[in-house]
Amino acid sequence: MKISVFSSSPRYKVSRVTLAPYAVNNRGQVVGYGSYSAALWQNGETLLLDRLDGPARPLPKGLTGSPASAHAINDQGWIVGWSDSLSGPTEGQVRPFLWRNGKTSLIDVALFRARRRSGEANPSEAGRAVNNWGEVIVTNDDGTIVLWRAGRVQEVVPRWPDFTPGFAVPMIVPVLNNAGMVAGCSYLKEQRVWEAWLWKDGKRSPLTNISPATDLRVSDINDRGTVLGFRENRSFLWKAGRVIDLGPLDLKALNNHEQIVGSRVGPPQGSGALLWQSGRTHDLNDLVVTEQSKTPLLGAAVDINNHGQILCTDGGSGHLLTPY
Repeated sequence: MKISVFSSSPRYKVSRVTLAPYAVNNRGQVVGYGSYSAALWQNGETLLLDRLDGPARPLPKGLTGSPASAHAINDQGWIVGWSDSLSGPTEGQVRPFLWRNGKTSLIDVALFRARRRSGEANPSEAGRAVNNWGEVIVTNDDGTIVLWRAGRVQEVVPRWPDFTPGFAVPMIVPVLNNAGMVAGCSYLKEQRVWEAWLWKDGKRSPLTNISPATDLRVSDINDRGTVLGFRENRSFLWKAGRVIDLGPLDLKALNNHEQIVGSRVGPPQGSGALLWQSGRTHDLNDLVVTEQSKTPLLGAAVDINNHGQILCTDGGSGHLLTPY
């Protein structure tokens, strides 16, 4: 895919994405959820993925929502997410899955399995991120975050202190890059604030020069270790201890070229979809070209790949913007 991503005045072609989208990889494949399962969109078609309890199928009468969702996809097409089993050995449990080569399989974390057997853990687990080395971030509702690869596990964040089954620990979804770095936030119970951190080479350390706050999250990390975050209504970049203020923007994702997408904070928001690039902010609705008689009003931009393709969500569906 040969796309110029460095234009100072980019223009985009728009493709309709027929699922509720979460992420796009460098091949332009999009994942999220459909009417009753996790889903993959590619080349204009949507595929419903098998759930852990069998093939995707309509829900029993009286049930609503999606019992499974995909959260991330790597460049090999591996997909991770969660599946709420309606039958079988994991019935009633939310468990993490890996979809690979057309097959959905359970991500079985031995640490969590042991806790379930002893009654110490919640049944809710989810696959949150996957990199090109097959490393997967898995979270548990007891606050534990682990890095899983082919059955081997490294603990990134331990279980919440004084955790009791049935209590969902406050959690912000962590992020992962292709260098195996993990970034995220932990809630400090006594201070009642969030603290941002970076996990690298088996060690987790607070992000220097980012003070804990009640309104703080880490949104993304690129392969160079640059972290995108949000603190007290302003977005920031963290680069090896140097903090760059990006202004009153709610930015969600960045790529290796430091193109960043998200939305505005406060009025006037409009659709909110925007691109931050080289210190300038672009309203994506002003940059799209479509064959339709009416240009779609883009929802919030939620992801961007290294080719500059931007994923926007609009409730139960979305749009993929491709620069040209």
